[in-house]
Amino acid sequence: MLDGNLGGLMTHLREIGGQLWACGHMGQVYRRFGRDDWRHQDRGLYVHIDPDRFANADAMLEAINAAPVLNCLDGSSEHDVYVVGLQGFVAHFDGKRWQRVTLNTDEHLTWVRCYGPDEVWICGYNGTVLKGNARQGFTDVSTVDEHQTWVCLSKYQDRVYLSNEDGLYVYDGQRIEEVQTGLTPELQDGWRVDHADGVLWSIGIKDLARFDGQRWERIHHPDNERIDE
Repeated sequence: MLDGNLGGLMTHLREIGGQLWACGHMGQVYRRFGRDDWRHQDRGLYVHIDPDRFANADAMLEAINAAPVLNCLDGSSEHDVYVVGLQGFVAHFDGKRWQRVTLNTDEHLTWVRCYGPDEVWICGYNGTVLKGNARQGFTDVSTVDEHQTWVCLSKYQDRVYLSNEDGLYVYDGQRIEEVQTGLTPELQDGWRVDHADGVLWSIGIKDLARFDGQRWERIHHPDNERIDE
């Protein structure tokens, strides 16, 4: 994938339109067409860094620091893909080319989820929660203090769940509040939140729990210290 240059780290992998897509540093985006067949899908985003073309290390570092750092990608189809990254970076792919999406924020963005072409959710640093799409623009719906850092989000039963290192929060369309699970103790942390087969999962460094729409259940991981109830 590096093509003989300083490609940088990869950060995220997602299935979109029945194919795997991946993104990372330097504006890298790849699409998998078959076994061992990953192809660049990042024309207009990717910054090629060839060390031999720079007069000195400072010039090369400046070019590296100016390149997009992509944290997450998602799409409703292979013709409707979004990537988000540091310093408020959002770009949209329409199946032919990438186009930068203008936002009224320069906060680092950590996660993006698409629930159809018209409903895209993005979250990030300092309480940033955005809803919208590339055609109509995005609105910041955050209602919490600016010190929250959202690392992941997932929509479940018409509510948007947001996770951070302290636990899990939920946006009901009007306000963002901490989720009260009824577990003893409450969730100790959160890192990833997602749903599958009608169940919402909160996955943290220490804590793991599931919600079936009615009640929360803590799952004790055998490799972690048990969280007593």
